[in-house]
Amino acid sequence: MEQQLPKALKLEEFNETCQQDEESQKIKYTLKYDVWPIELKKYEIMKNELSIVDNTVLRGMRLVVPKNLRDRILNLAQEPHPGLNRTKMRLRQKVWWRLMNKDVENLISKCYSCKLVKNDLNPEPLIRHEMPHAIGNLFVEIFLVLYRQVMNN
Repeated sequence: MEQQLPKALKLEEFNETCQQDEESQKIKYTLKYDVWPIELKKYEIMKNELSIVDNTVLRGMRLVVPKNLRDRILNLAQEPHPGLNRTKMRLRQKVWWRLMNKDVENLISKCYSCKLVKNDLNPEPLIRHEMPHAIGNLFVEIFLVLYRQVMNN
């Protein structure tokens, strides 16, 4: 499980934080006894994906991050300013929490450095330039001469 964490965060610290996090403890209890209180109903739809391994809650193979570690993990993933999609991808590989995508989008939208290096996927619209009529007429005349030559042969 250590490989699921960012290098700047140790498993002991992660587990310690999970022990102190009320929601993490409730999720563990809920998974153990299959009793879903109202405040955890949002997790019930994914109960088949959630598990407890070594006292740590996982969704599939990803660590479920407690609330008080989310900002730190977000900042670590976003530190090199890779942009929105790459930051989401980096996080999705190893960790999960509810509304993670929304949190990433909020962070990136407020990051000045990310705005500077953002790739603009919308190309600038093409500007039409009017051809002078004389050149346009010359083009048509040349085309007609060539067309007639081809048709006569």
